[in-house]
Amino acid sequence: MRDGERMELAGKGTTALRRGDVFEHRTAGGGGWGPPERREAAARVRDRRAGKVTG
Repeated sequence: MRDGERMELAGKGTTALRRGDVFEHRTAGGGGWGPPERREAAARVRDRRAGKVTG
């Protein structure tokens, strides 16, 4: 963000940052650890209700 304006950066190349710029890097979420059926049933229900998983 520069001067309150959000900027899209190119996938390749460089962009010079200036003092006061805000750089935010978002990455894809993880796939979890282990089989979901081994988690507590209540935890799986909460995840589905929160829209974190489907099915």
